[in-house]
Amino acid sequence: MIVGTNMTIYRTLETEGFQCEGFLSGLEAQLLGIVVRKERPDLEEQKDSLVRSIAAGKKKLVELEDEILRSVDWSGHLILPYK
Repeated sequence: MIVGTNMTIYRTLETEGFQCEGFLSGLEAQLLGIVVRKERPDLEEQKDSLVRSIAAGKKKLVELEDEILRSVDWSGHLILPYK
């Protein structure tokens, strides 16, 4: 049983003093992904789709911010006047 073994490893790491927050959070996410993929593959696919959508949205945001900055730089005008 994969889940049981992984939970045992997780509990061992936790009790042995591995309190690195990023490590445990990553391990928890991996274990949750394994369980969800096995129990509800439809939810795992929906999560993956949402993650891809969020990443695409962040990329688009950066592109739009860069475009705005280029437009302002090209126009030579200040958005906010000096006081």
